[in-house]
Amino acid sequence: MSLLAAMRTALASNVLDPASIIIDARRAAEPQVATVTKIDALARYDRPAPTLDSYDALLAGNDR
Repeated sequence: MSLLAAMRTALASNVLDPASIIIDARRAAEPQVATVTKIDALARYDRPAPTLDSYDALLAGNDR
């Protein structure tokens, strides 16, 4: 059933690559549930935004 739905989608979108059809069929047959991560848990990966001060000094010919 999911293969037929994937083939109909492929025909409607004019994307006839067999690999694409198989991927669509698998998605329809086995919907995956994404893991939800709280934003607070990712805060430890925050880094300051990069600056171009050193690069600008390099272009201007100034020593660091």
